[in-house]
Formats: sequence, C-alpha cells, structure tokens
Amino acid sequence: MKKVFKYIYVVPCDTTIDSDFFQNNMVIASDQKLDLKNTYDLNLKDAIILTDDYSPVDSLVDSTIALVTK
Repeated sequence: MKKVFKYIYVVPCDTTIDSDFFQNNMVIASDQKLDLKNTYDLNLKDAIILTDDYSPVDSLVDSTIALVTK
C-alpha cells in the first residue's frame, strides 16, 4: 500500500461494550495527510470503500467448533 498511497493509517474500531478490547481495524490510505483526531467524524462521502468479507479466522473457528461439538 505504501507504494501507491503516501499516508497509511490503521484505526482500531471499538465494536464491543468493553472498550479495552478492539476486534476490528480500519485501514485508511490517502495521498493527503488526514486529521484523524476524531475518527467518528470522518467524512467518507466521496471515498472509495473496500471491504474484506472473507474472514479465514471465522471459517477456521466455525470448522473447529463443528469438530469439537460432534
């Protein structure tokens, strides 16, 4: 990503009630320096958003649970 974008930011996303535990991260890549002091106010209106719906860890956990609960 550093070969394409000048600035790369990794922002932890608090997705749980326990604020000491972060489950997801948001990766933001930009050609301009961004002010990320308040990531809740990000204006993503004109942004291209790419998601990763494939989660190998989730499928591994599911298959392991299936084996254990047989």
